[in-house]
Formats: sequence, structure tokens, C-alpha cells
Amino acid sequence: MKDQYFGDIRDWFKYVVLRVLLRKGLTLTAGWMLTEEDSSGDGELRGYLQGQPVNRRVDPELYQWLLQWQESGAPREVQQIERSGLLGEARFHRALLTDDAAARDAWFAALYEVAAGSDVVFLDPDNGLEVRSHPRGKGKSSKYVYWREIVELWNRGHSVVVHQHFARVTRRSFLRGRLEELFRFFPAERGIAIHTMDTMFLIVARPEHWERLAGVIEAIGATDDRRLHAEELGRETLERLTRPIDYEAALREDNRMLLGGGGEAINRNEQQVVRKTDLPGSERDQKMYVMRCLRCAHEYGCNGIEIFQRKCPRCQGGPAALDVWVH
Repeated sequence: MKDQYFGDIRDWFKYVVLRVLLRKGLTLTAGWMLTEEDSSGDGELRGYLQGQPVNRRVDPELYQWLLQWQESGAPREVQQIERSGLLGEARFHRALLTDDAAARDAWFAALYEVAAGSDVVFLDPDNGLEVRSHPRGKGKSSKYVYWREIVELWNRGHSVVVHQHFARVTRRSFLRGRLEELFRFFPAERGIAIHTMDTMFLIVARPEHWERLAGVIEAIGATDDRRLHAEELGRETLERLTRPIDYEAALREDNRMLLGGGGEAINRNEQQVVRKTDLPGSERDQKMYVMRCLRCAHEYGCNGIEIFQRKCPRCQGGPAALDVWVH
């Protein structure tokens, strides 16, 4: 997390999820894992505050506050949400995190004190879970959270929620890899994944919190936001993701490609079917489908026969889209 990201659409989803957790009666500590700001252009996706009614419907109070914050010209800093009251009685640990291993140990020691007694600890690293190329205590390690740190928090009585950015691989293979890690460290436990357009919230649940955390799945499903999806993660999930996919068979079955869980149709290139229309496609006997790119959120039209191999015309160099919006 960087202060420069504050108010970005990923922040919107983050606060929606945290508020759902709080409404389930769970006490919360947010460990922001703040890192130094940089000169990148990241954190500028704030168009969701302009003319998208679904955002207002999902959480009117949060939406109105963020809209007023943007219009006021207030600073972009995580302290804004802390002072807003929108996260209730949540506690916060916002000290800066660096790559130094000893400083990192001290950062987590302080987090343990702040979080004592909280049901849930939320961790918000820049990138997400550890990767082999960036060992703990080495360059850029501040961008990650390490499984040993999650295990320690879990052993202290906390369920743990990690904000994870998707890597540039299919969601299916990415989620499979994270699940393999989860069950390596927590062989007998269950988890929850909450997916957004390009990030995921991975919940490692304590048994005593499971009933309330499982209620989060239904609550997310009731948000009226098709960009949000929640599912329970168990051994059967890993088995499903490990089985090979017959894309041709999935196409014959009316494009029900169960790649992301929950029944959504997502092809190998992370292109999701939004809906089938009654409009004619550009090929004989074809209907037009509305697709959404899960990498850049672009929506476009295509023929039904293209679905299983479609690429996004905006960010993946896919063929020109059919313009469904002119009809």
C-alpha cells in the first residue's frame, strides 16, 4: 500500500470488503504495510466515482464519502479513511515498512500489539503473497507478505485477510498456486477468495471465525456488483482447478467455462462473458455476446463462436470488437 494509491478503484473494493467483514460482527485490525511513494502513475483509476450507479448501490455511504473526499481536494493518504469513521472501531497500523529484515521484524512486533484481541488482521502489501525472486529481507521484499508472517498471526488467534494483485497468468493457474501454498501451511483449514477485476482478497480463516466469515460469501454475492465474486476454498477447489479443461466441450455447453468458480464463464485469456444478447453477430447464425476483460475491465462485443479463445482488443491485441453499444 502507498498513500498515492488512496481513492483508486482498488481502494474502493478494499473498503467495500472490509465494511462487509465489520457488518458480520468481526473485529478488525488493518496493517496497511505502507511503503514509500514512487513516481509511477499507479493509483489513478478514480473514474468509478463518475456516473457508475452500481458503485453507489453497493455501498452508498462509502461512495458518498469518497466522492466528497475527491471533490474537496483532501490529501491522498490512508489516514483519510481511518478518520472517516467508515471502518467503525477498527484499529490501524500504518508505520512505514522497508526491505530491511530487522526493521520488518519490528514492524510486525508492533502489529501484534495493535491487533491483540482482534478477530481479523487485514494485510495490504503492494503486490501480495511472497514470490521466490524476492526473499524476505532483500530488495523489494516490502512489497510482499510472507507465509511465515501469516502463520504467526493465525497462531496468535487472528484470521488473516491478504490483498493480492493478480500476476500476469490466468486466474485459474494463479489461484491454484496460491491454494497449494495455503494447504501446505494450513493443511486442515479452509479459506475464502473474494475476486475483483484484477485483485483478490485471500482469507485464511480461524475455525472459531468460520461461521461469520462464511457469511461474507453470501454478503458479497448480494452487493449487485458483477465485478465482485466470493467463493469458499477447500481441497475440492484445488482438485477442480488441477483438472485439465476441455475448452471445446465448454463451448458446446453454451460457453459454461468454469474457470473462476461460481459458474462465471471465463476463457483461457481472462475474458469473461457478461451476457448473451439477441443481436446478430458478424458471422452466419451467430449471436453477439458482451465480454469483459478481467485485466483492463474493457467491455466489448463478439460472436459466440469466438468466446473460448477471445483476446481483449484493447490490452491483448485481440481482433476488433463488435460494437454492441450502437444497437
